[in-house]
Amino acid sequence: AHAGFLTAADSVLQSIRGAVRDLLAPLGYSLLVTGHSLGASTACLVTRLLYAEMTSWSSQLSSIRCVAFAPCPCMDAVNAAGCAEGDPSTSLVLSFVCNDDAVPRISMQNLGRLSLLGKGASVKEVLQLAVANRLRDSDQHLPGKVVMLHQNEEASSDDSKTSKKPGRWTAWAGNAPDFPEIGYVEFSPKSITHHMAPVYREALAVVASKRGIALEAAARADEAFADWRLRVGDHAA
Repeated sequence: AHAGFLTAADSVLQSIRGAVRDLLAPLGYSLLVTGHSLGASTACLVTRLLYAEMTSWSSQLSSIRCVAFAPCPCMDAVNAAGCAEGDPSTSLVLSFVCNDDAVPRISMQNLGRLSLLGKGASVKEVLQLAVANRLRDSDQHLPGKVVMLHQNEEASSDDSKTSKKPGRWTAWAGNAPDFPEIGYVEFSPKSITHHMAPVYREALAVVASKRGIALEAAARADEAFADWRLRVGDHAA
């Protein structure tokens, strides 16, 4: 696993292990772990570690699962695949990736390829090297089942920057290898914008509404954090 996230996960486990093992598990509770961005990566590792640990407990949780929004590639191939066993409703980890979000694509191997570009290598040379290289033990992968949230780029006159309507979104679920586009760093004008939590909230609300599920979400995905903080007030604390 990624050393930094593993350190963070160990720190979280030290603070919650006793309560989960001695209070929640004996009462048959289920545990849902979640997070966004760096918190999502930590949540994935906390879930994987707890899942392995609780097999030795006298009482076990009824179930444990992680729902991660925009996690970084943070596990080796074996653990990442283990978190993807089952279907999207039962996998140990469910990772959401929003369209052009750069963070789920920032693996150590992709950063190495960017470094080569910075040293003067051509895009063609880097791509050839990426295709030729086999996976290494040190390569990091996106954990669990993956849900790709895709934004339809075909905008009507109502979908301009001044529109108050949410964008058009669709979703596909599968394993990380089913989405080769997350194996490469792609920079676009929306690489950072699509990483923001309000965009994930909007995309999920639109997809859910198509399935007849009503979720509360702001109409605009580009709500500034300061504006959001003022709107929700003390509820955000």
